[in-house]
Amino acid sequence: IAINGADSSAMDGKSTKIKDNDLVSIIPIIHGGSSKKFIFEFSKKQIQAIEIKGQKSMDVKFIDDLRKKYPKLLLQAVSSNFILNSYHFKKIISLSIESQKNNILLSNKLETDILMRFALTKQISDAIKNIGIKPKSNFILIAIGNKKTLNSLYDDLLPISTNLFSKNNETSIKKHFKITKKHIDSVYSKNPLADILVEKAAVLL
Repeated sequence: IAINGADSSAMDGKSTKIKDNDLVSIIPIIHGGSSKKFIFEFSKKQIQAIEIKGQKSMDVKFIDDLRKKYPKLLLQAVSSNFILNSYHFKKIISLSIESQKNNILLSNKLETDILMRFALTKQISDAIKNIGIKPKSNFILIAIGNKKTLNSLYDDLLPISTNLFSKNNETSIKKHFKITKKHIDSVYSKNPLADILVEKAAVLL
């Protein structure tokens, strides 16, 4: 079930509340392809993810230019290799937003906090080096703002976007962050690796 085009399972599942004029869609479980955008709401903020195909000439200037073009949006880019799935994505973003509300951001900017929590480091330079935009590598563009501007951004970037969360990054993420099978086996959860990553991100203070 989708609410305004966003998968309700990425919101509050069966407990998702709908409002007047919300568009509710029932989508068959078996359908082709993956979504090119992922949207959810947390703490009255609209968050959107779009995966961008890496290009030889694409670097940090790309996101700087987008910030100038869309000044009302908060934007950050994270290497696709460091996002496990939509569950992991949603949990880290929610953690950063909660940290902002409680005035315990790792940095003075929400977008920098997001980058550091995905990278599991308190060093901004390490976060940029490890999971920032790199030429020829796919990355996930995170945008926070109002629906209308988010839709404009999506329409603008659709030609260079690709299906989200289509690559299995589990092995490379475990190796990079030195997460062992023993560690994963000790976590009782539907998403043990994601929960370990979120727990590590939560205790970076």
